[in-house]
Amino acid sequence: MGQAYLDQAKQGKNSWWRYVLGVMLIAFFWLLIGGIVAAAAAIAWLDSQSTPLEKLLPTTEQALLQVLQSPTLEAYVINNLPFLCFYGGLFAVMCWLHQRPVKSLLSVDGTFKIARFARGFGLWFLLLGLPSLIDYAFNTESYQRIPLLTNWLQFLPFALVLTPFQVAAEELLFRGYLLQGLGLISRNSFFLICVNGGLFALPHLANPELQRGAVWLILIYFAIGAFLALVTLKENRLEMALGIHAANNILVVVFVNSVDSAVPAPTLLTAQETGDPRLTLLLLLGQMLVFYYLCFGRRRGKPVSGSKQ
Repeated sequence: MGQAYLDQAKQGKNSWWRYVLGVMLIAFFWLLIGGIVAAAAAIAWLDSQSTPLEKLLPTTEQALLQVLQSPTLEAYVINNLPFLCFYGGLFAVMCWLHQRPVKSLLSVDGTFKIARFARGFGLWFLLLGLPSLIDYAFNTESYQRIPLLTNWLQFLPFALVLTPFQVAAEELLFRGYLLQGLGLISRNSFFLICVNGGLFALPHLANPELQRGAVWLILIYFAIGAFLALVTLKENRLEMALGIHAANNILVVVFVNSVDSAVPAPTLLTAQETGDPRLTLLLLLGQMLVFYYLCFGRRRGKPVSGSKQ
């Protein structure tokens, strides 16, 4: 499962220390340089206001936090700037450190199949969106609609452009770079899926949603990461996992968010009640089973050929 895709890591230079250094360089570009760029953009935006927010709060740090945590278009754009810096680190690591093409993180043949992306996006969007739509129909009072629809319409094109950039950054790192790198250690699918799920959960440990129940939310993040790794290995390429992740984030950012979301945005609807995370996990696992059956259940006994897809 996914052998040809994992073999992409054998290209170029692939010593273990290069992966350690590679992760450090990507984190440097993404978190440090990206954080500086985001902070500078937030400060510039504060200074452009007729009544700068830092004059209304005790410290500039508090003003910056309030800006970055506000559900506004400006905050969403600023919060996504580090992901643009991420790509600088990824290209440097792949082209200079490993000396292999970045497109090898996508597929065996280096192409991007839009149909596979669309299949993952459409099916996962339906599986996630339908329960949200049903819940809204029966619990309308639990949702707050955006006060000004024009704010949402202005936000929509930015969300549809920036969200895929953010999703692609995470997928190229976790299901591309790290999953292929782990394949140099072991080809055991269970090992790869579990470790990748754990690595994906790590950067989400600071999310405010953990207040609902840390253990259950960590399991949710782990399950999502493991599921995306499973899909990547079954597909022998990355597009479907990209589609799933994009559907998830666009649904949350554009249509139905929660009051404690780690991604503040002028979403169309905001759920005022977060619900029981245990039920959320059970529902998520059910959605994953349905997705897996519809996409892979009827392929049993058929070999997956990454080079001919």
